[in-house]
Parts: sequence; C-alpha cells; structure tokens
Amino acid sequence: MPLFWRIFLANAAALVGCALVLTFSRFRVSSPPRPDEIGWVTLGLAALLLVNAAVLGDRLTPLARLRRSLDAVDSQGAGAPMPVQGTDEVASLAAAYNAMLERLAGERTQSVRAVLLAQEDERGRIARELHDEVGQTLTFLLLRVSSVAQRCPDDVRADLETIAEGVRSGLEEVRTMSRRLRPSALSDLGIGPALRTLAEDVRTVASLRTEVSVAPGLGRDLERDLVVYRVAQEAITNVVRHARASAVDIDLSVADSSLVLTITDDGVGTVGPEGTGSHSMRERARLVGGTFERESMPGRGTRCVLRVPLVVTPIAPVDEPRTDHFPTTTIFPPTGWMQAKRQAEGDATMTGGAQ
Repeated sequence: MPLFWRIFLANAAALVGCALVLTFSRFRVSSPPRPDEIGWVTLGLAALLLVNAAVLGDRLTPLARLRRSLDAVDSQGAGAPMPVQGTDEVASLAAAYNAMLERLAGERTQSVRAVLLAQEDERGRIARELHDEVGQTLTFLLLRVSSVAQRCPDDVRADLETIAEGVRSGLEEVRTMSRRLRPSALSDLGIGPALRTLAEDVRTVASLRTEVSVAPGLGRDLERDLVVYRVAQEAITNVVRHARASAVDIDLSVADSSLVLTITDDGVGTVGPEGTGSHSMRERARLVGGTFERESMPGRGTRCVLRVPLVVTPIAPVDEPRTDHFPTTTIFPPTGWMQAKRQAEGDATMTGGAQ
C-alpha cells in the first residue's frame, strides 16, 4: 500500500474512534465548559496526538535512516547499503539508493582504474625513451670522453676523467629512474624477484637493513603483482623519507585465498590523519578487490598490510610495456648525433666549395 494511504487510513481510524467515543458515550461538554470537562477534552486530544505521532514515526523512520545514510556517503561515493523492507515508496527509495551506491562504486573503480593504467602506460613510455635516447646518448658521451682522455695531454686528462665519471654517474641515475618507472624484473620474473630488487635498491640508496620474505609457488598475475609492487614501493618510499628507520621488513605470504603484503619498519611512527600516500595505496587495493591497513604508533614504527585476491581478472587486456636493461657499452652513437654530424659535414663541404 502506498505511504500516503497508510498514513491517511491510520489517522482516519484514530479520528473515527474519537468521534464514536464522543457520540455514544455519556460525556458531554456544557457551555461554558466546566474545568473537569476541559481536562477530559485535553486528555482526549493528547491521546489523539500520541496516536498520530506513533503512526507517523513508524511510517517515516525509514526516511530518517535513509537521510542518515546519505549523510554518511563520503566524497568518493562509498556508503553502507540500506535494508529494503516492504513494498512501499520508502522501500523503493532504499532500493534505488542501494543501486546508486553500486553504480557509483563501479563507475569510480572504472575511472580510477583507467587513470592508473594510463599512468602505467606513460611510465613505460618514459622508461623506454630514457633507455633508447638518454641512455644511449650518455653511453656515447662516456666512450667519446674516455677516448679523448687517452690521447690528450696530462694536464687536461684529469678534467676529462672527472667529466667521464660524472657521465657515468648520470647513466647510473638514468638506469635507476627507468627501473623505478617500469621494473623489468616484475614483468620478466614476477613479484618475488621484483621485491628483492626493490629491497636491494633501498639497501644501496638509503643504507637500510632490509629483509625480504616471499612465499614460494606464487603464480603470475600481472595486474595483481603491479598493485603489490606499487604499494610496496610507496610504503618503502615513505619509510625512507619520513620514518627515520634503521630497518624495514617485507613479507609476502598467502592467507585465506589472499596474497598478503606486510611492510614493517622500526622508525619513529606517526599520529594524525593519513596522507596522500596512504590514500593512494588504499585506492590501488580497492581496484583489485583488496584492502589496505596502516598502523603507526609514536616510537614503535609503522606497519602496512595489503590484502589482495590471489587471482585478479582485469576488465580489459592491457598491453604491458616492457623495459629492457641498459646496454653497458655501444659502438654506435645516437641517431640525433649522427644526423647533426652529417649536417655539419655538409655545411663544411658547402663552405669549402664556396671558397
């Protein structure tokens, strides 16, 4: 029955009952009314109002719950679904609200997934350009400077060797940047070797004691492994930048059909609201149906736990860009250098002919 008729019939029944009582009872109101008659009329009116309040409260309480549920929906469209009871307008409204939550969650997951996949594609493109352009250019510079240094006088050789050392350091930096942007170990070998490579980088760069434990027999799931690797990368970056820790432990295990990544440090710990890094890690976990938890206490370090399904089915197949390792040496200069050299030689020929 529609909500309007349910409220109307309930109020009508109360009014008809009061009318019948006044009609068939011996109660009369004289003119002017006596004090006891005023008291009885007041009691009857109070009883009628109480009945009306009870009827309205019973019928409109689901609307109040719906309003509170709407207020609880956060800016990301996440909220608790409402129980659907009955077949009236309130039940239809609750069902529509639950469908809206599911639609918002699905659209949010789709949009964020598309953004992150585009981000990964852009990282792969930049990593390939670093490999193909910047890396080979620096390698060519290193070889040329080293060759010139062997033929130049002693008073200039020291400066050229210093330049060569700077170029070599730049090449190592480019190699590290490319590996961070698109870790080849992840796509080539899987999540276990990728985490060990990440830990080795942390030992080298930040001088942290790093222990890695990976459960044996993990299957390959590129989307799942990418989420695990990026969360581990973000969590370890936070440790290096903010924790002032001396050691960090990375544990990847299997529990209850889930892959569990646990990262623990012995740093200073933090209190207060979470930063953008934690929100980013939690968002990545949601994309594959996982969860992310962060526990931190002052003086006791921080513990990050990521849980994702063992098998993640992507919405659409994604072409995974692959970043190969840098060549340590090359005998060919970059294409741009060769074009510039040919142009310079052509200009010199034209100048000589003009003379």
